Amino acid sequence: MLKAEGISYNNRTRPVLLDIGFSVEKGSILAVLGISGAGKTTLLRILAGLVRPEAGEVWQDGKVVNGPDKWVAPHARKVAMIFQSLALWPYMTVRQHLAFVMGNGGGKKSEKMEKIDAILLELGLPKDRGRYPETLSGGEKQRLAMARAIAQDPAYLLMDEPFSQTDDVLKKDLLDLVRRFKSRAGIIYVTHNIAEAMAVADEILVLSHGTVAKAWKKDEIKCISRDDILRFLR
Repeated sequence: MLKAEGISYNNRTRPVLLDIGFSVEKGSILAVLGISGAGKTTLLRILAGLVRPEAGEVWQDGKVVNGPDKWVAPHARKVAMIFQSLALWPYMTVRQHLAFVMGNGGGKKSEKMEKIDAILLELGLPKDRGRYPETLSGGEKQRLAMARAIAQDPAYLLMDEPFSQTDDVLKKDLLDLVRRFKSRAGIIYVTHNIAEAMAVADEILVLSHGTVAKAWKKDEIKCISRDDILRFLR
């Protein structure tokens, strides 16, 4: 379980997050909804260990990994993050993206290459693994970002509006991939799009002005509508 307890964070001028608490289990998708400025990205960066909260703690599988007095480096966690910008490395090929995050693990070189090719095939990436990001289509770039995250074999996957610039047809395919991947990891999927959240989530949490305005658990989510969410999304 990845759990946040009492997370608070301020920037220089205003509070960004106030006493945030929630959890996500492995095998489940939590969608975090909020308008621009609600604190969604800051929350993900705290969960990933890129930012330290001023109060509260992040727990991963029963251990504190982030808090005012405790911090585990991001690379030492079983967490992967897909940024809104995708943050692909222009100087690395498709295959090199995956090989880099896998490091020296994955067994023999031949076994590692087989694993990389299997992931790329699963995500429908081009047969030419030597291509660079600038030669890929928008959809292929999205898939490469997901493949790089999967290659890290994370226990938890954090996704920061990765499909916000994607057309509806491609987005449906990518959301199908996200749902398929939840069997391997707990997923926190941040978005401002209600339809996306309702399509992919097992649970939904709404952030508003840095606080949890509403949360729906698995047994409640089937009964809510878009209008129910809109009441809290402001």
